[in-house]
Amino acid sequence: AAVEDSQGYPYFLQFWGEALWTRAMQHGIPALSKDDVQHAAAVVQERRLAIYHDRYLETGKDRGMNAVAHAVAAAFADRDAIHYHAIQAIADKALLPLVPDSDERGNRVRSTMTRLERLGFVWMPGVTLEYRPGIPSLMDYTRDQAAVLQG
Repeated sequence: AAVEDSQGYPYFLQFWGEALWTRAMQHGIPALSKDDVQHAAAVVQERRLAIYHDRYLETGKDRGMNAVAHAVAAAFADRDAIHYHAIQAIADKALLPLVPDSDERGNRVRSTMTRLERLGFVWMPGVTLEYRPGIPSLMDYTRDQAAVLQG
């Protein structure tokens, strides 16, 4: 359950290990109960939300990057992968109202996608030309924030 909840993201799996270990050490027990696991799940969720919050706020430092993050998260709502050219077009469309000059917008698309990769929003595995959500649940969080903005 911890591995599944971590969505393949090793950092979140480390959260689980730390929370379970801490719980076991606090109570001096050799085996964890269902209650212990539920307690650990709450700790992990809180830490994960802190990461989402920080990364989302980082996109908010730049209106363009925030717009692209929202557009990319929306695009991943029903897909596991998006081709490089398609995601570039999504980012371009999101930046259009903010950056009307096409050359400047093209540069911003590339730099914004690089920044989103560094924040863990997206990644491109191996030698594919497909982007995937870096942290799928971060996409969910970003979509939730967009919904809040829309009222």
